[in-house]
Amino acid sequence: MKIKNSLELNQSQRITINLQMQKSLQILQLSYSEMIEKINKELEKNPLLEPESQKEEKNLYNSKLYLNNKENDSKSKYIENTLEQKKNLREHVNEQLNIDINNNEEKLIARKFLEYIDNNGYIKDNDVNKIFEKLKTQNYNITLALVESTLKKIQEFDPPGIFARNLSECIEIQLKLKKLFNSKYHFLVRNLELLAKNDISMLSKKTRIKKNELIKMIKNIKSLNPKPASVFDHQPDISVVPDIILKQNKDNFKLELNKSQIPKFDFNKKLYQIIKKKKLLHREKENLSDWVKSGKLLLDSIKNRGITLEKVTKEIVKHQKKFFKKGINYFYPLTQKEIAEKTGFHESTISRCTTNKYIQTPKGVYELKYFFSRGISSKDKVKLLSNRLIKNKIFRLIKDENNTDIMSDKHIVFKLKKKGIYIARRTVSKYRKLMNIPSSFKRKKQISEHY
Repeated sequence: MKIKNSLELNQSQRITINLQMQKSLQILQLSYSEMIEKINKELEKNPLLEPESQKEEKNLYNSKLYLNNKENDSKSKYIENTLEQKKNLREHVNEQLNIDINNNEEKLIARKFLEYIDNNGYIKDNDVNKIFEKLKTQNYNITLALVESTLKKIQEFDPPGIFARNLSECIEIQLKLKKLFNSKYHFLVRNLELLAKNDISMLSKKTRIKKNELIKMIKNIKSLNPKPASVFDHQPDISVVPDIILKQNKDNFKLELNKSQIPKFDFNKKLYQIIKKKKLLHREKENLSDWVKSGKLLLDSIKNRGITLEKVTKEIVKHQKKFFKKGINYFYPLTQKEIAEKTGFHESTISRCTTNKYIQTPKGVYELKYFFSRGISSKDKVKLLSNRLIKNKIFRLIKDENNTDIMSDKHIVFKLKKKGIYIARRTVSKYRKLMNIPSSFKRKKQISEHY
């Protein structure tokens, strides 16, 4: 009899453990918003779960935050109309400012400018003063001069001409990026009305530029894009709520779970005792038991989710510490297997834990999966470089290429070799395609079509 009872008890324990594991894994793989939805549904159908009176919390992370960790790791200055897949303008700009702007005040200003940008990629003349007035109360380090200098920085972003205050400035920015702008173009850009009328004689007279030269200059201007943001989709911004907050204090980092929007609840013990004391039918007793079990499972699963997230994220941050401090050049190779070995979790658990989970960092919001990348041998054959870093290098080589000397994949291989990065031409081609960058042939063709 004792043996039978013992066997039944062990079997019952195993069932409970298995149910707990299944529930925990289910909750773990949910995104932040999906988890909240799941909790609210449980609160509705389980009378024993009582929501706590929720006070309005003052939390920096209560609001939705822009997602900025897409596959591309650097600013992608494609030649006009080279985007093979359209994406949201704000995503595209966010990627660039997270990488190219390190100063916190400048980053704050840049994000504010992004709020003011219209669907054509322009801002208004008075937006500079508006932004300064709004931000100076938040941060005493922000000056009008800093706002203006930050604007000049982000005007070098892709697409060319972005953040211009008017058409003249938009054209001037693009000409400067093409290294064409000079005093003659300065006069020409200041007379856009005559240019629109194609009044060559009057323009030549007013600017004192010979007609033949003037025609060539006008052709260059007409090849530019007067609406820089027109190649992008203007859908609502993709936004996420971070699961984890990473705060930096000098050289130290601190992790904390974002609990700002998670409904707080607990068992209604008084209600449980009242129901329990009543004479219940067999089915009613089963319902009561089910409510207790499901409630405990939910509470334990949410707790386990937080513990797992913190443990996994801690190891990721430890590995990528230099990236958070110094940027993309210090992004190191990292695999899910390595994190699994460090934490003691199964690799499938690491996958669940990092998919659709986001971390708010001083550099922006990233999906946890972003920090995984394979390694490629460097020149010394000892140090491994992350493929994410290599993609960044390829991006920048193409970004900075001369319009008269477009680089083939083979040429890029040679350039990378000089930097101590040894990869095959097919690898360059593969990474280039993943970043939606056209081949050298297509890039040459696009340039010739513009001139």
